[in-house]
Amino acid sequence: MTGIYGPLATSGQIPKYMASENVASRRNWNFGETEGVDAAGTLANGNYWRYFGTYGESVQYYDISKEAATYFDQIMDSACYNPPN
Repeated sequence: MTGIYGPLATSGQIPKYMASENVASRRNWNFGETEGVDAAGTLANGNYWRYFGTYGESVQYYDISKEAATYFDQIMDSACYNPPN
């Protein structure tokens, strides 16, 4: 699992290399004026990916086993978004 933060760190959209894979779920989310996306899917090799982000920040994993995805999903699902001041 990796994360990135900064004014130009991410567009807040699913990276093209992930979006070209099987997208099993995708939901857009809003928090005040902040918009983001939470998407997940599988790769041709059976491994998993997930992207959760908004403009300037994201958390994601890519090409990991079902067991690792389950573990990281628990962490990502329990996170709270705290917008910058």
